[in-house]
Amino acid sequence: MIDGRILLTVLITAIIGITAQAQDCTLFFPAEEGTVMESEHFDQKGKLTGSTRQEILSKEVSGNSTVWTIKNTIRDKKGEELMDSEMSFECRDGVFYFDMNNYLKGESMEALESMDFRI
Repeated sequence: MIDGRILLTVLITAIIGITAQAQDCTLFFPAEEGTVMESEHFDQKGKLTGSTRQEILSKEVSGNSTVWTIKNTIRDKKGEELMDSEMSFECRDGVFYFDMNNYLKGESMEALESMDFRI
């Protein structure tokens, strides 16, 4: 079962990072093909609860549009893979576009069922 907090962290990090420089389609982290970003997640006691790995599989530039494809891998505290998925997003004329169906798949939604969100 995927920890909803980890999934939410991944989504927020991706969205904030991408929108931070949306005016010119520049991301705040290296965004070239092959770039790997890894993060570890800890509980309040400092114990490892899991990790997230994001790899940029491709970056395609065509005129005023850039499309990135990212592979996300989420692992539990033992390093066992919980989820592996690919997602794409596009920046066109300084505006980012996401297909939220890529981010909220069935297994992801199961992890969020018991969470309470306030916006």
